[in-house]
Amino acid sequence: MINWIAYGAYWILRGLFDGYAFQRLIRLTKRPRNVQVALLKRILRDNKDSQIGRMYRFNVIHDLDEFREQVGLSTYEAIKNDLRLQETSRKYLLCAAKFVYLNHNADPKNFKAFPFSPNALRDARRDIRLTAYAWLRYYGLWRNRVFTLLEGEPMSYSNTGLPQGTAIGFLYRHLPTFMRRRCISSPEIAAIKDPETRYLAHAIVALAETNVTCLVTANPATFIHLLDVINRNFEALCDVIEHGILPEHIQRAVRGKQLLRANPKRADELRTLAEKEGRKTFADFWPSIRGVICWTAGSCRSALQYLRMQLPTGTPVIELGYQSSASFGTINVDTRTNACLLSFHRNFYEFAERAPWEAGFGQLKLLDELVVGQEYYVIITTRSGLYRLQTDQIVRVTGKVHNTPTFEFVQNGSSSTNINGERLAESHVISAVEKLNAEHGCEISQFLMIGDTREKRYKFYAESENVWEPELIANWFDNAIASVNSEWAVKRIAERMEEPEFHRLPTGTINALRTRSIRDGFADPLYVLPHLQDQSDVAVDLSGAMR
Repeated sequence: MINWIAYGAYWILRGLFDGYAFQRLIRLTKRPRNVQVALLKRILRDNKDSQIGRMYRFNVIHDLDEFREQVGLSTYEAIKNDLRLQETSRKYLLCAAKFVYLNHNADPKNFKAFPFSPNALRDARRDIRLTAYAWLRYYGLWRNRVFTLLEGEPMSYSNTGLPQGTAIGFLYRHLPTFMRRRCISSPEIAAIKDPETRYLAHAIVALAETNVTCLVTANPATFIHLLDVINRNFEALCDVIEHGILPEHIQRAVRGKQLLRANPKRADELRTLAEKEGRKTFADFWPSIRGVICWTAGSCRSALQYLRMQLPTGTPVIELGYQSSASFGTINVDTRTNACLLSFHRNFYEFAERAPWEAGFGQLKLLDELVVGQEYYVIITTRSGLYRLQTDQIVRVTGKVHNTPTFEFVQNGSSSTNINGERLAESHVISAVEKLNAEHGCEISQFLMIGDTREKRYKFYAESENVWEPELIANWFDNAIASVNSEWAVKRIAERMEEPEFHRLPTGTINALRTRSIRDGFADPLYVLPHLQDQSDVAVDLSGAMR
């Protein structure tokens, strides 16, 4: 009862403090062009005294056409040195303010860190409060305890002493205090380097909690892996929860911190599940879950489909929001429909329609010119020194709030292969698998498509409980890809590519590849294993895992 009263009081206070700002954002969606143009002028005015501002004469740019004429498109590689120089020398090269925070991506092989000025950092914190307010509006997600894998690695510092971290970690650290206190999370566990030890520790503290009403992570595959860890160690986890003593290797990893209390009653509750046949699910552990917050689009769609089967029937899944290292990303303003708005009141956006842009031409458009259902590359200008930066991220317009489009993430532009002119994208592969599952009942849960340039062939590796003839699956998959990629059909008819091969993998193989990447330095829980890769990028031989 106390939990419900506290939640109700907090819900009312959030409405008083953040409700007005939230409704103001919704009102701005009625006139996105005016908001964006006014914001661009403010960005140029604030940074006119920077070196790039003087070079491009920001002080005499009066409209959008002049801005586009004066300032060309840029890439991260083109401005990387200037970013580092401003960070280390504190000279105002790109913006007329010092950098106070660095937002980095999850890929150690292609590391990128984007700066935030004091004003931009303050704006990002305000937008997180709007996100938190939206999460609290429906479903009662925070009525009891919330199990979260959002934090990832604790905040670190760059070589110059600037605080740095990922967008997801930043979001978690700046949630309102009330919400943070209800989260089952521990910085000591998040700091454990070994992924298996870290997941085992998460499993222990999570299962020890009886009443969980919400699960929060970035990549839903992290919860699938967590559930696998729980099922493989279930009896041992019950013993740990009963006595309140962590395994020795976990105790060493958390430096002796007391993270668990003995709970024989909870251990007995869990042991009653041992009689259940098959794998245990989150619905078994926490039948009162009211919702899950995670990424739902792009490469996460396949993992999410499997995660839904582990939850109580009808559990709502809420889009965490498209996150960009260059900015805060999107705000899910309606968690019932997952209507995600870009931070158009903070950053200036331009868009290039996907197909023409990839073909080498295409006209740039503004927010109010976009078409629902179309896919676009995102180009961003921020108040922290990024001007017309090509992000290589592709988004799809899903609808509108008044006159402003809502978005979902599709893929990175680099997530494509091209053996012989077919220009296969990761989104094509995902759509083809969904077609296989819907039309042929293949029940493919995890998959990986590998392009072999030497053999002029794609090899499709998949995990499925159903047993099918490989040649039949390959034929179905060939047709499914052709239905979403016309170039594929042309190349196959012209015999410029061989028919794809299908190989069935044991359950857990794809997740093992993801875990290996995390050990190699990719950030967990942010890292999403690409469903489409070139043979030269695959570090392991999958032939030994085939069955």
